Amino acid sequence: MADVLFFRANFELATEYLYFWFGLGIESAEKLGYRVIDIGGEAATLDNLLDALEKYNFNAIFLGGHGNETTLTGQNYQQILKACVNDQVMSGNLAYLLSCYTGLELGPSMISKKTQAYVGYNNDFRFMVNTDLSIQEDSMTSLAQPFQEIVLEIITRILKGQSMGEVYNGGVLKCNEWIEKLFERREYQWGQVIEFLKHNRDALIALGKREVHATPPMPTSAPGGFIPFAASVGGGALLVALGMLM
Repeated sequence: MADVLFFRANFELATEYLYFWFGLGIESAEKLGYRVIDIGGEAATLDNLLDALEKYNFNAIFLGGHGNETTLTGQNYQQILKACVNDQVMSGNLAYLLSCYTGLELGPSMISKKTQAYVGYNNDFRFMVNTDLSIQEDSMTSLAQPFQEIVLEIITRILKGQSMGEVYNGGVLKCNEWIEKLFERREYQWGQVIEFLKHNRDALIALGKREVHATPPMPTSAPGGFIPFAASVGGGALLVALGMLM
């Protein structure tokens, strides 16, 4: 069985969006035949991540939470990965970190500890939201849609077994497609969306060997499985980011 891990915090506005977007990634993974291990919400803790890494051999790992240069956090800002402290636990894995700044120190440190590949951001990850809409409606039809689609593009390319070079180029291409699509929009908030798309595009990085890729499941008529790792509990334009206070 080809296993993938989705680790997704969910405790305030930014992570509520992240949680929903990773949920779309989970749907894509299941359609492709992967067995998904989902560590979400209150379950997004270091103990649960370490437990999953011990129990499963993952084809790809998707980690989402607030972060800074050295650290990725989970639920309620709990420290999950810290450069030169415990990032060796990612050795041998391929990981996408949807978080601010981790490409500056944590990502390179992970690679030095033999993580096969890291995809993430060397600046803050910014996105616009429409607070007059639900997270789902905003993510599918309004200000958050471009950011959701770019995150899902990166996730899907990893799941389909594309090389890290192709994953990176695909993320940049999707950003550029949305910038071109929105260029004629005259509303102020869409101008801000374009600026944040450019910002995130320029912050996106991929580390490790360019040819590294996940190995997708063999084609089958049966969908993949889904394992919630532990029970989770769970108007207008607004800038949101996945950074955290230093």
